[in-house]
Amino acid sequence: DVDENAYAALGLAFEDAPSEATIKKAFRKLALKCHPDKRPASERERAEKEFDALRRASDALLDVDARRALDDFLRAKAARARAHAAHGAKRKRDLEDLEARERKAASAGEVGAERAARERLRGELERLRRRREEATRGGKARDGDGVGTAATTSTVPEHLYRALKVVWRRDGDADDDAYSAKELREIFETFGRIEDVVIREGKKKKGSALVVFADGDACATASGATCGRSSNPLVVARAAIPPKVDAGEPAKRRDDAASGGVSPAPASETTAARAPSVANLDFESVVLERLKRAQERARLVAEAEAEGDDES
Repeated sequence: DVDENAYAALGLAFEDAPSEATIKKAFRKLALKCHPDKRPASERERAEKEFDALRRASDALLDVDARRALDDFLRAKAARARAHAAHGAKRKRDLEDLEARERKAASAGEVGAERAARERLRGELERLRRRREEATRGGKARDGDGVGTAATTSTVPEHLYRALKVVWRRDGDADDDAYSAKELREIFETFGRIEDVVIREGKKKKGSALVVFADGDACATASGATCGRSSNPLVVARAAIPPKVDAGEPAKRRDDAASGGVSPAPASETTAARAPSVANLDFESVVLERLKRAQERARLVAEAEAEGDDES
């Protein structure tokens, strides 16, 4: 567009900041070549367009306000080009992949629900992280003779006590009999409200997922059920079993302390009695990885929107 690159239309360089006299001289020189009266009749129509473009370029550069606006535009455009070059081909591929995934998710109508669930899960994980830190600090402050071993149970994220590990057979990457997150949600919502469904990727012979319930009782009920399609049934197990608490243990300890006959169990036995049975704690890393991908997507979207504002 000649209006956006008036300097190039007159054979000038924006970086040279040509003077008004230089602009007029360049216009006169090109006008003599492009004037319709100096062209054959067969080229007159094209010559008129070229001459009109030269005149518009000259007018834009000789008008103070128009030239200032053009200079600002060209500087912004150059800055954007430098930013693109700095990011390189990898950033471009990441942005294209992001846009493709967003279009695919939008067509399925799941973007809003997934985003809300992800934000909710992020808040829960942050709350649990703070609680673990507080529990660890509290255990160390009380004493160092083994009482703090009770804090080892806090290393298990609370949401895993409300989660099921679900496994099914796969025939390969293009398995038509596999389960989607939406289908798993529909299956287990018959037992109670579902907070999130995380599909674990990367295994070819079997598929697996983590189904997080809002309520632990619903999770316990679903763990004993037979679910899924008859051609490919689901194998269901608790992701983590809550530790059992002996109601008489605190009273017994108080009685022993009062009589002076305290005989605490060895720390190793106490830890073993309290440690929860956890199935595949690496599911937490899967959830955290999804959160990292969400943060990366938000960052790329923000950059894309900022570049769109520069172009406008």
